[in-house]
Amino acid sequence: MNLARGTAIFCDIGSGIHELSEKFKLTEIGEAIYLTLDMPTHNGFGKKMILGVIKWLFGLIGDIEEANGIPTLSRMRGTIKHIRNGEISKKEKSMAIKKLITDCNDLGPIQRDTLLDVARYLWEQSFELNAEGSIWSKY
Repeated sequence: MNLARGTAIFCDIGSGIHELSEKFKLTEIGEAIYLTLDMPTHNGFGKKMILGVIKWLFGLIGDIEEANGIPTLSRMRGTIKHIRNGEISKKEKSMAIKKLITDCNDLGPIQRDTLLDVARYLWEQSFELNAEGSIWSKY
């Protein structure tokens, strides 16, 4: 897949066009997301678009673990920043992502790189890149 097609699919996902499963295989969508996340810069992608991709990926995984008593988003920001490292548990990651998806009306305080890290984490939970460079879905 070339980068232009990959970013177009990424934009469709981010814009809420979720009928992609009818047009593309899951692995093609995974490859499109991977290619876009692997780009050196992401200035052309708005935070809402990246959040749309996060919602799609989170929906693919489903609730990692049902979380009750989710803290306020301001308390979760520190957790969101550390999504990709091993400092927090899977349950805390799930809670932070769920809070981000459901309650984040103001993306201003959240940096684009932080959203990209969340998207990369969810991609890593959903897809795998083998030694030959092929992408396959874990689902």
